Amino acid sequence: MAIIKKPFAGGSDKPYKSSQVWSEVINTVNAVSSGRYTNPLPKTSPIQILGEAYEPVEAGTLVAVSSSITGNNQFGGNETMILETEAVEWHKNLNRVAIAQSSAPVKGAAIQFYSSAWCYAKMIDDDWGINEGENLKLYAMPDVNEPKYLRPAASGIYEIVSYAGFQNRLAVVNIYKSQPYWRYKLDEAFGDTTEGEARAQLIDILGNDFESGSTTTITDQLGLMDDQAAGDEGICLHAGSKFHAIQATCS
Repeated sequence: MAIIKKPFAGGSDKPYKSSQVWSEVINTVNAVSSGRYTNPLPKTSPIQILGEAYEPVEAGTLVAVSSSITGNNQFGGNETMILETEAVEWHKNLNRVAIAQSSAPVKGAAIQFYSSAWCYAKMIDDDWGINEGENLKLYAMPDVNEPKYLRPAASGIYEIVSYAGFQNRLAVVNIYKSQPYWRYKLDEAFGDTTEGEARAQLIDILGNDFESGSTTTITDQLGLMDDQAAGDEGICLHAGSKFHAIQATCS
């Protein structure tokens, strides 16, 4: 296309009277309308992440995403990814817990996961012991005996935004906010059965018993608590699937 000079005051050029100029204008308009000067953006679709139920799953309960790499993609495209799931187990896969958004009636059925911060979650079906005021339990942790359900506590992997649906044992939780500090009471000294570890009763940060027995393993690989014996208490940090003893004033 030819270069067209702009007219200026007092000049002799009158481009609006030129058939050549109008020909160039029409060519330019047609080129723009046809997309000739537009860089096409790649067409993208959001990737949908689904789970494959390891057993019949109820919406609002917990599953663990398997860490195995299978490349399973039963829908034959790049827009959907299917992840294998497994039962939630303490000290094994607490770091891969997800809340099922949809129910799966049979093993192998697809599960949708929550991706927004706030979502519904099922609580353990027993005496919640929620309490009120300063003792209100505002966090939730997978129950030790039934880890597909959450148990209210003052510590946990999710923040409880609101208790809702008491009859159905539902709560609104924030999956992006947690309180990882816990207390513990030793059932044995560190190293009695396994080097750098000890069985203990888990207690939330406000001193409420989270479990009735001593099923939690506390890790102390640095030997920070070598002077502790059975019955002593301390503070630990939940990270991944383990509870790490940290330096603190202990009894």
